[in-house]
Amino acid sequence: MSMIKLIALEKVIIMTNDWVKNLLEKNPDLTLPIIVNSSKEVFQELNRKWDIFLSLLSREKELESCIEPAEFSIKKINEAKDLYYSGNFGQASECMHEVVCQLQTCGCNHLVSDLDSLFVDNEAKHWFRGRKGTLFPFDKGDMKHVPTDKREAIGSNRYSFNGIPCLYLANSILTCWEELDRPAMESFWVSRFWPIKKIRVLNLSTTGFEIIYAQSNIKYVSQNPDEYENAVIEFFKTWVLQSACSVNVKDKGDRSFREEYIIPQLLMLNIQKFNVDGVMYFSTKTPISIDNKTIAINFQSATSWISKAIAIPAFDAQDSRFSKTIDEKFRVSLPINVGMYQNRLAVSPAMFIPRDTNWSRTHAPAYVSLVPTTYELTSFYRCENELFQEAYQLELNDTSDSNNGTKS
Repeated sequence: MSMIKLIALEKVIIMTNDWVKNLLEKNPDLTLPIIVNSSKEVFQELNRKWDIFLSLLSREKELESCIEPAEFSIKKINEAKDLYYSGNFGQASECMHEVVCQLQTCGCNHLVSDLDSLFVDNEAKHWFRGRKGTLFPFDKGDMKHVPTDKREAIGSNRYSFNGIPCLYLANSILTCWEELDRPAMESFWVSRFWPIKKIRVLNLSTTGFEIIYAQSNIKYVSQNPDEYENAVIEFFKTWVLQSACSVNVKDKGDRSFREEYIIPQLLMLNIQKFNVDGVMYFSTKTPISIDNKTIAINFQSATSWISKAIAIPAFDAQDSRFSKTIDEKFRVSLPINVGMYQNRLAVSPAMFIPRDTNWSRTHAPAYVSLVPTTYELTSFYRCENELFQEAYQLELNDTSDSNNGTKS
């Protein structure tokens, strides 16, 4: 056998699910989110992690092509931070634009993608918005983004700015609950947002679990197994950027400024240049620990599959209360009160059983307590299906676009 064939054979054997899994297990510093105690530690810890990451890339011959994009990303992100602190916000924003453009140039073809092109089954269509309230019901309008006539109530968040409305959605009711800091169930209202038009995102949500099981979950890999190696390489090329947007600060005090938001917000300033509707990211609220007890390595755990979120800014909502662009992209259900549902105060007479289910969703471990529960056994999952019932007025008239199921 020729040397070329030997090299090709070695390449095929190395780039396997098990190879990626072993690599992540041996390098726990790749686990996201990155957790720090205080805001001042954010960039110190990021740079420490990036040094470790570069050492990893230099040791793994198969990842050599990831070194240059990683170094460029690190340089530009640090530059963006320094420019931000010196008041050069426009130049700081341009640095982040350069990072994304460079990643696209070096082969990250799925960093900017249509949602439907990313995930198998109907997983690109499961989106929810949660709100804290009382036992008095919200209507559909209450579940939209904060209206423009209440700009004074809009604070700074990871991917949004003071006074600028932004629609935040999660791909599971569990993650909505976590993002709201685990409110009491009786105060927890959720609506289903079902996309009816193309939604294009800057995708910063890919996790180790997703890459390990790419053939089962990522659409372009499941349709063409030869794409697996490209998906792995793209994951490592974009890891620096994703890590910069995935920092969780333990200090929950009343901080007027959050250093961990600098890079995500600078990215959001560029989304119109990227020709995307918003940013999809991995929620940093999904717990890795409860009361300092480690419960999961979320970046590698199946929990990460139901821990995605999307931020869609309402930039066009200037002469109206709500974004027309966002309104045209989703069907929205009436909200359900999870506590009432649990107590059987608001339950449809027949259970809705979806036709298309995804194994990674139904079998994801839900760490509501220290003992995980399979997600399909939780009230959160049952509420997701309940919101397909006609009573919640989701109004999916196009059967080819709906998640038809049966009632029992």
